[in-house]
Amino acid sequence: MSQLALILTRFKKLLRQTESIPKKAEILFKKKSNLSCPSPSTEGEPTQHFQSPKKYIIPGYEDPTRLISAIENPDDKLMAQLQLEAGLDFDWTQTIKLGQLNSVESTIRIKQRNKRNFRIKLQDKTFRMLTERMNESDELRIDGGAYCHSLKEAANATNQPYRGKRGLRANFAKNRIKLLESNGNSLDENVATLSLEMGSWKKTGAEKFLE
Repeated sequence: MSQLALILTRFKKLLRQTESIPKKAEILFKKKSNLSCPSPSTEGEPTQHFQSPKKYIIPGYEDPTRLISAIENPDDKLMAQLQLEAGLDFDWTQTIKLGQLNSVESTIRIKQRNKRNFRIKLQDKTFRMLTERMNESDELRIDGGAYCHSLKEAANATNQPYRGKRGLRANFAKNRIKLLESNGNSLDENVATLSLEMGSWKKTGAEKFLE
């Protein structure tokens, strides 16, 4: 093959690759825009408060107790209570199995993506509710899209902005840090304790939930 023919062949190949870029971008956009969980509301308090180029705050719900009371689906209501009370990360706990429960300590064993296990303490009343539900089918399995829909419907019913599935986790963090402040430790130490309780291996992991 001559030098000119080789150059033409490579040029045609490069041209075909260039023409395929818009199609690939369109497919990627469609995949990203087909998310089942709606984005948090930007009405009222902004969803992200940028304090620096790399730091933002995830806001909680204005009235989480009323929000949970307004959730109609019993499994979604239970998951919301677990998030508010123990700061559960939905992505780690949308399926909870009976073997994860410790009835002696009223705790749930959580396994993260990095395979590190930790336990979350529940109030006795909430733990009994969870145990009773688990005895029905040995597991609590929550659909992410349906759960977000329940949260959004409850937020609308109680006239407050929808904050997504991390909003109640943010409420837990804000409530918990207030309790930790009474122990006399520094703010950094309290944030580190809270981060560990919420399952983060980073000492500053909980900062994104705090004002």
